[in-house]
Amino acid sequence: MNQELTQVKDVKQIIMQPAYQDQSGNYGSDLAVLVLASPVEFSPAVQPVCIDWDLRAIDNDLREGNLGTVAGWGLNENDTFSDTLHTVQLPVVSDEKCIKEQPRAFRKYVTYTTFCAGYRNRKLTLNEIFSHSFVTYSIKLIFRHQKA
Repeated sequence: MNQELTQVKDVKQIIMQPAYQDQSGNYGSDLAVLVLASPVEFSPAVQPVCIDWDLRAIDNDLREGNLGTVAGWGLNENDTFSDTLHTVQLPVVSDEKCIKEQPRAFRKYVTYTTFCAGYRNRKLTLNEIFSHSFVTYSIKLIFRHQKA
């Protein structure tokens, strides 16, 4: 773990999304807020992200072609989790296009709580899960709207 970029904090409370669905619901609305026991120190590696809980701007933010940033550690070539946080910018893809171009088994993940983003036939990160043509991501803290 990179000590210069890492802050370890105790979690005081976990606030789950009321509409959360477990495996039987394909993990719909799988968003939680972690209330930390002590504040973080903002740095180039630790930045706040805002969530519009009323989802007022979602239609504009998730317009096809807009770019968002996805961050994660993922699996490396040795099938172990990377110590390095990776980020990638992905364009939003319409649900219709995503459903049309994905295998049938994937389509169940495209719901009202998710959106599609990615490139067709392009591997995006070390993690094999990103090797699908499009990847759905629930609307979470990791999506930061940018104009395309």
